[in-house]
Amino acid sequence: MNHNENSCLENDSSDGATPNGDGTQTVGRAIAILRMVASAPYPGLRLKHLIQMSGFGKSTTYRLLQRLVAEGMLLRDPQSKNYKLGSLVYELGLAALPASKLRNLCETELRNLAAETADTAFLVARSGVDSVCLDRWEGSFPIKTLTQGIGDRHPLGVGAGGLAILASMQDHEISGICKANMSRLSRYGLTLALLQSDIEQARSVGYSANFGRASSGVAAVGIALHSKPNIVVGSFFIATVLDRMTEDRVRYVVKILMKAKNKLEPILAVEFTS
Repeated sequence: MNHNENSCLENDSSDGATPNGDGTQTVGRAIAILRMVASAPYPGLRLKHLIQMSGFGKSTTYRLLQRLVAEGMLLRDPQSKNYKLGSLVYELGLAALPASKLRNLCETELRNLAAETADTAFLVARSGVDSVCLDRWEGSFPIKTLTQGIGDRHPLGVGAGGLAILASMQDHEISGICKANMSRLSRYGLTLALLQSDIEQARSVGYSANFGRASSGVAAVGIALHSKPNIVVGSFFIATVLDRMTEDRVRYVVKILMKAKNKLEPILAVEFTS
């Protein structure tokens, strides 16, 4: 790698950067690249994809990627040439107290959910305009539905976990998030109208549901977790094969989720005081 990367990152005239560069702009672009890679499905993204998605110039995108790889924030697969999250991102994530605290506090209930339903149980939290999977436990049902891996990110409202969080937020927050994510929704088969309908339905019944839209052949039911009545800190959701999630089973899963929610929220109220 070229060790003059610092100056290179801030001296890219191909897309309007000034000779002296703007350090805050460079940081913002680097974070945008990280978000794109984190949101991408396996096996990652290539340079051409990141150029298209970011709208940055080719040289700017390449230099950002080079630096992020050098710092351990990204890694580049030598065979596929895809970029993936690096080990430093994981290490920084472990140091992020609210997320790690939520994961620790929810672990027992999440394991119980997987055991009681025999399906896969997920813990999801908000990260800006995205949802991120913090933890996952598999039940004993032989057909596994591993729709999300730990660390996977999606726009809020995509999938039962992110929808449960989004539907629990204030209307003005929802409006801002939907606007920010508008260009990304089509990749998930969503429009603003569909998402608004999903939000209204989730609010009406008290839980979120997704039947095959987020992941083909998979059904999921989720419920938001609050530290205070109007403060959502995450969500649980249960995923299984579509044919298994009958109306009776939805009621059963919601009952199990509500039991876990009612047990956990008094603890969250104490631990998340701000």
